[in-house]
Amino acid sequence: MQSLACHRRITNRIEQLLDQQIHDFASMMTDEVQCRNKLKELPRRFDLDILSPRFGFSLSSEPFFRSLIKAVIKYQATKQLRKEQIRVPSELGRSMLGVMDETGRLQYGQIFVQYTKNITLKVAPGTASREILRGPVLMTKNPCIVPGDVRVFNAIDIPELHHHCDVVVFPQSGPRSHPDQMAGSDLDGDEYSVIWDPELLLERNEPAFDFTAEKSIEPFDENNVEQLMIDFYIKYLKLDSVGTISNNHLHQSDQYGLNSEVCMNLARKNSQAVDFTKTGQPPQPLIKIWKEDENGVEIPPERAERVPDYHFGNEFNPVYISPRLCGKIYREFKAVEDVIKTSEEQDERVELDRDIDWPNWQKYEQTARSALAKYNTQLRSLMENYGIATEGEIFSGYEIDVRNRISDKDQDDMSFYNTNQVIETKMHNFYKAYRQEFFEEFGHDGWKALTVKMDKTYADDNNVFHRVCNHPTEDMIRKAVAYYKVCYEEGQKTPESKKLSFAWIPYDILAEVKKRRAIVNPNISTTRSPIVDILDRHRQAYIRENRNDFANFFSKRIVALPKQKQDVLRIIKRYTDTYLGLDEVLFILLEWADRCLLFKKSSFREQHLCLLLILFITNHFLTRDAAKVNLESDIYIEVSALKTYYNVLFNLRFEELPLSTDPEISTPAVSREHEPFIIELPSIVVLAEIEVILLKATRLEEIKIRLLQKTGLKYEITENGRTETVTINKYIVSSRGTLEAFYELKRIISVKACLFYC
Repeated sequence: MQSLACHRRITNRIEQLLDQQIHDFASMMTDEVQCRNKLKELPRRFDLDILSPRFGFSLSSEPFFRSLIKAVIKYQATKQLRKEQIRVPSELGRSMLGVMDETGRLQYGQIFVQYTKNITLKVAPGTASREILRGPVLMTKNPCIVPGDVRVFNAIDIPELHHHCDVVVFPQSGPRSHPDQMAGSDLDGDEYSVIWDPELLLERNEPAFDFTAEKSIEPFDENNVEQLMIDFYIKYLKLDSVGTISNNHLHQSDQYGLNSEVCMNLARKNSQAVDFTKTGQPPQPLIKIWKEDENGVEIPPERAERVPDYHFGNEFNPVYISPRLCGKIYREFKAVEDVIKTSEEQDERVELDRDIDWPNWQKYEQTARSALAKYNTQLRSLMENYGIATEGEIFSGYEIDVRNRISDKDQDDMSFYNTNQVIETKMHNFYKAYRQEFFEEFGHDGWKALTVKMDKTYADDNNVFHRVCNHPTEDMIRKAVAYYKVCYEEGQKTPESKKLSFAWIPYDILAEVKKRRAIVNPNISTTRSPIVDILDRHRQAYIRENRNDFANFFSKRIVALPKQKQDVLRIIKRYTDTYLGLDEVLFILLEWADRCLLFKKSSFREQHLCLLLILFITNHFLTRDAAKVNLESDIYIEVSALKTYYNVLFNLRFEELPLSTDPEISTPAVSREHEPFIIELPSIVVLAEIEVILLKATRLEEIKIRLLQKTGLKYEITENGRTETVTINKYIVSSRGTLEAFYELKRIISVKACLFYC
């Protein structure tokens, strides 16, 4: 195996890439440029350059466009929970097909890799900038299952191979082909992960696994081939077990290590399952009991008795908290997803843009209302047909849960004909029809006569989304404004999922309205981060309304520290004297902590939070190792901070911060049903007593523990000279309450695996 230093280097790098990915989520919501860049990757129904910041458009704070970004973030966070695919920067890694070196110049252990620098080019022209790799390169073929499947090669430059680009070239000589060493792959279309990030390289190659499939030749009746094919197809459907074996290998390797006997046995069976269609020989069923080898060493069952917390879709097995990297990644994304769900329960306010207005727009108000009712009915029908939850999902193309899919493996289908593409085509035609209909009453030829082709290389003259109206008439402007106002006023009233896309059907005409307003009022302020400006305005308002409390805050909260903390006082005072406005931020920070009851629930005190903020603003960030020192006791701070941050980020709501000056605003804790999970308990326990104890310890509203299955596992306990046999049963735990209370329940009740090397 690799050294401990190598293990720590790779895990630290993966955690760093994870942090960057989560930071990118936030950037799409807070940074106007990043927001626009992401919106341009979505289906092109608008020319976002027309909705220019120069005219006062701020898409990162506009409710409809924010809903698209929120759908993207929620989809990516959910996908990470299920797949844990951490993105490697395109300049440090790529996915490529493999080809053979036809020149024979490459030697064993060498490869040739040339890639196109611009990853956004679908079909790179010959003039595109390219890069040739030199040095160590990490490679694997997915899925990989044993240590030897991930290998390090030496990339070299061979001028005779420069015609190959965006593929990896393997040598034709050597004792064993390199593709076969990686999960028994070949060059018939297998896809390889190629990574040259120095922080992710292994120190050396592990021995390659033997993936040779045993082929048995059985005589058969040539006149009965058709029936034999039918019989084998049915046999394959019954005995296909690749997914089951792979999942159990993952779970057992998490507990016992990749090189354990049980994992090696599972790797062999996985290889047999993969080759089942070629050999006709399925693997033996998974062993469900403990066994001993010839040396008397116990071997765990191949079917996992319990599963790690990152396993998606577990229903019948007890869960333990995995200390390995997969568990850590899962819990980070789970925290983000939970807070996103909580934030969705609090509606984002829909505010109308005051600059989108025009005299006598009421002339088209009734027309707009009729069109809106028809539009929303058809859109709702399309969403309900496929089980799509929000308008943002169907409009962005980032649907999380879709029913009526073409096949069970449809999500992994990269071809054009899959369910997502069918939905996108229907949505395209639906929105196109309403945009064309908008122009019909204003000219004989409708939209073609009233619009011109946009100045884009991808523009299609016959596509209504690629044409813009640069010179709208007065009535066209009135109708566009009516569409906007009627739609957004309805969005303010409805308690259900808000539908705002109707307002942007004539987006180019709305842009003309804003443009004319900007000419009249040239002092329109533009900013790269509108959310920061909104937050700053709230901060100033709160300080004004609480001027007396702020004036006394330093003497009451900071100066009142014990004598042994006076050094801390001097440090804080020095920074507040140096940085103008820092005292206001500290005042708000401590008020927020009081609202979240952090000083009652954790070991943190006022001086700790103040010093942490000072470390942050002076770029002295805590390392992950430092942050882990007191993780258990400080989980309340992390959860409260995440909840507040994402509520501000996703909903532009500031109730959880001490910034809300509206006395009618209340901030009740959101109570919700939580996902049930499985635990193991002795049969002699009294469930009612355990429920009462857990309710008191966690402050959940409700906890119910029910018997799920009698496992048959037994152990003996001796008390006062008497020996008693106790049976272990599986129980399902359901709960209802706040997110923080549920985290406390999981912390108390979940089994924590202890590994020396993880």
